[in-house]
Amino acid sequence: MIVVVDVGTSSLRVSLLDSQGLIVHCSQSKYSLSYPEPDAVEMDMKVFTGALWAALKDSALCAEANALKVEAFAVTAQRSSVIPVDEGGKALDNALMWQDTRSFPICDALKQKKKEIYSITGMSLSTVFSSPKMQWLKENKREIYDRSYKLIGFCEYTVHQLCGAFATDTSIASRTSLFDVAALKWSDSLIDIFGIAKEKLCPVIPVGSVAGFASKRLCELFKLDSDVPVISSGGDQQCAALGQGCTRPGDIMINTGSGAYVLGLVDRPVYSFENGISCNVSALNGKWNVEGSVLSAGKTLDWVNELFFASEAEKNKYENFTRACLASPPGANGMRFSVHFAGRGTPVWDASERGAVFGLSFKNTKNDIARAVMEGIAAAIGECLEYTEKTMESCTKSVRISGGLAKDALFIRMLSAVSKKKLLYSNESESTTLGAWINASLALGKYKTAEDAFGVLNERLETSAFQSSIEECELYGKIASELRLK
Repeated sequence: MIVVVDVGTSSLRVSLLDSQGLIVHCSQSKYSLSYPEPDAVEMDMKVFTGALWAALKDSALCAEANALKVEAFAVTAQRSSVIPVDEGGKALDNALMWQDTRSFPICDALKQKKKEIYSITGMSLSTVFSSPKMQWLKENKREIYDRSYKLIGFCEYTVHQLCGAFATDTSIASRTSLFDVAALKWSDSLIDIFGIAKEKLCPVIPVGSVAGFASKRLCELFKLDSDVPVISSGGDQQCAALGQGCTRPGDIMINTGSGAYVLGLVDRPVYSFENGISCNVSALNGKWNVEGSVLSAGKTLDWVNELFFASEAEKNKYENFTRACLASPPGANGMRFSVHFAGRGTPVWDASERGAVFGLSFKNTKNDIARAVMEGIAAAIGECLEYTEKTMESCTKSVRISGGLAKDALFIRMLSAVSKKKLLYSNESESTTLGAWINASLALGKYKTAEDAFGVLNERLETSAFQSSIEECELYGKIASELRLK
């Protein structure tokens, strides 16, 4: 049994997976972000730590009740947030989340170096990534910066909670804008550009390798021997790609959550500054991902739903939203909704861009708001897919999709029309957890290749496909074009 800890932006999951990759138990803990000042997005680390151990305890009880033997822990997490910690791994302040844009003036001051930064790290200069936030911490909370032993993200923090070791795997490091994505090491020139003390960064280990062994607390909780490994399986999006079967160069997938991401697998670093595509280390050792990003996808949908449609009386909090979407015609009676609430990612990487609604008339209804949001998300993801394919110099007929929006038949229809692709989606939406399981299984020597491990998963997954009509493609192509002009 492998225990996978999957840390997301608004919740975490601790899952127990058997030797075939079947999720036999999943415990979820939810938490909220805080917005203490304009452009600030933070996480109370006491709340996060409590949520982590609550989910671990629930999973431990399940393992004990069913006599399940735990062979390893695997950690995957959201990327690019910054947590200052002391030598014991205790957080000294709230986490600066990846959506925090207070470092925009820092990025603006460094814009003359943006091509140099991209050429080394494969990352556009953006507030999303770790290094500007580290510099912001140094300039605005100097006491916290000076007291910090390490500046880490949620993957490293969780790994330390489980085994007491400080380690950053290559896929996580590649999202900091301080990492040489080709040489697979911290870049001294980037560290100088952002003015970060190198000793505050963790040692780098290969993605999917053992970071340490279960701590005394973890062993007592799960009633384990002390030699149970803790594996750093990598970034959540890279693991999602692996969990969807992106194991061969040229494979492309879409994953939806708070943000939405398009990832393609390549066997060498591929750069495209003009297309605004990131180049990251894959969750599969020796491979890389090219990645397009929509910074606000599910998060925008949640905001609109809570503002206009959510009802405490509904068992399914999205029931009213879904009903409204279906009641509005394709095109939302001319209403258009730009979903870039937290700045825009691919292709322009503009932290100052904000969401917008336009095309309103007196014929619009409340239902059109819901439909326009869904169409706006689909258009933004479709644009990312287009730039990802341009960067890879490829054109695929079908693309896999996972995450929350992959469960929505109407959204699948919209995205297929925008992208003019056949979309493949399975009955198991937890692709990030599955990717971490594949990664950990390889580390334990259970499978020789990622293809072998995914093949075992694929035998029991039910995969569906959808292709939009020519008429739908024409309509949604027009909607996407109108949104790009704004």
